[in-house]
Amino acid sequence: MGGRFAALAEGVPAEDLQAAGQTARRASGRLFGLSPADALTALSGPVGRYVMNAGRRAVARNAARDPAAQGWRRVVRADGCDFCRMLADRGGVYKRDTVDFASHNDCRCQAEPAWGKGGREVDVRVYEASERTSRMSEAQREAHNRRTREWMERNGYADSPRLGVGGSGRKPPDPPGILMGGAEDWPDGLQPVSGERFAHILREHGPDASGAKSRFHSDTDVGQAAFDTVAHGRVAWESARGKAWRLVVNGQEVEVVARFNPQGRLFVVTAYPVE
Repeated sequence: MGGRFAALAEGVPAEDLQAAGQTARRASGRLFGLSPADALTALSGPVGRYVMNAGRRAVARNAARDPAAQGWRRVVRADGCDFCRMLADRGGVYKRDTVDFASHNDCRCQAEPAWGKGGREVDVRVYEASERTSRMSEAQREAHNRRTREWMERNGYADSPRLGVGGSGRKPPDPPGILMGGAEDWPDGLQPVSGERFAHILREHGPDASGAKSRFHSDTDVGQAAFDTVAHGRVAWESARGKAWRLVVNGQEVEVVARFNPQGRLFVVTAYPVE
């Protein structure tokens, strides 16, 4: 780019370099397990995100510097997930130069300059949802994810199936933040766990379930076991209907099952201890 404005290359933030190193160390550990090929799978999603983030960051930062641009827009592919569609905010413009381009593994969204005047600025909640959760404590991350999910549901972005909680009429519990889909090791394409599904898991297999043979003594333990299973477990089966993972957690083998909904999106439907 030339003329009155010259774009500048963006460096890589130290926290991104640190995250990349942590990802590589975790993935390399799988080279010495039963399925060494899993190391490539563990690397492919995060590495693609790190590479694409450099271009996204360059466009966003230079759009903020260019006096002819009013900011930048998020461009979402046709099959983009709910989270990405929410961040695009129906073509809204990001005008704050401090905002991050939030992305996930297998994300194909791009940033483009917003030219002209009068573009609608994105909602303040979209700015908040773009904050880096890596800087937050676990409690802050859980609260952040809960607020984002609630805003998505109120504004028609979250289309996860309403499966009910047994007709109790009670509000389903908020899933732990690690099940909300933003963690680095969360599988590509797997949607956040809904409150209804987490309520089902607790009702049928949680610490207070009748006759359950679970070694997990709190809702947090159940959530962590489910996350560890989908993030680090082996694929037990996979078909056109869905997918399942298994992992031994604290001496208990856990299976997590996910199914495709009519729109082709993969949702967790249950998690349980294997007898």
